[in-house]
Amino acid sequence: MGLANGSLTFFRLFYNENVEYSLADATELLKEYSFDRFYDSSKPLNYGFVPLGYPEVSDFDSAELLFDNTFIFTVRIDEKKISKKFFDIKFEEMKNDFLKQNNKEYLSKSDKDFIKNALTNKMHSQAYPATTLVEVIWEMDNKEIFISSLTNKTFESVVHLFRAAFEVNLFRDSLMETVKRKISEPYKIDDLKNVAPTGF
Repeated sequence: MGLANGSLTFFRLFYNENVEYSLADATELLKEYSFDRFYDSSKPLNYGFVPLGYPEVSDFDSAELLFDNTFIFTVRIDEKKISKKFFDIKFEEMKNDFLKQNNKEYLSKSDKDFIKNALTNKMHSQAYPATTLVEVIWEMDNKEIFISSLTNKTFESVVHLFRAAFEVNLFRDSLMETVKRKISEPYKIDDLKNVAPTGF
């Protein structure tokens, strides 16, 4: 879904901070928090900004970002997942090998933690990630941001990136707050919330 394939399914987020960024300032911050800059193959989760339509690069100098006072770019999220059953099998194998190699009869807690961390790092470094591309439309004048996906993982990643890079705290409105923005007398919604149900 999203701009790349012509879909207009987006989710709206808001923020309250009064911020303004020029094209040059936004470009520098997008580069500073780009995907490549913080990528670490040993980490199970990597995310950062990339240009719209070019998830393989993090060069924003030649990217088109600004369209009629609206910034458009992408958040790339790479997540490596390990099968728990497979991990448990390998963990038992490594524990047995460790006992033999070190002439031990049992493993201490620190031994088990060492083996588990070593196995986790090894499996994460060898695993291929699942990639999610979240398209972002930022209407700065309205303090609104539209994103093309809203799973818990994408929401947390986008929120963290915007807080770190642009110093804004994104949030989703409740249903009541959304309705209040749509009507001319929003105080009536608060009155309705305080009305107790009537029995017949």
